[in-house]
Amino acid sequence: MHVALARKWSVIVTTILLGLVVGVAVLGTMDGRHKVENGAVGLDREPELKAQMLAQGYQEAMRPVQFAGIVIVLCGGLAVIGELRRRKISPAKR
Repeated sequence: MHVALARKWSVIVTTILLGLVVGVAVLGTMDGRHKVENGAVGLDREPELKAQMLAQGYQEAMRPVQFAGIVIVLCGGLAVIGELRRRKISPAKR
């Protein structure tokens, strides 16, 4: 949004939205890890299977953070471009 409409308020809104993306990703990862740990509770008699299940489950639980990283890099880059444009266009209106 900040690239299309380079205003001071839009950089604040963009920063807040990117922070929310990070928060949702962290909560999604924590929820996924919790579900994996709950699913592995009954596998105490098979430690190899439990270790494999936990490893794969933790890897899958990281998907929200990985996706958020992609979104933040792309949107953060666009926000930086918008901020540079805003400062180049109107240096006196900060």
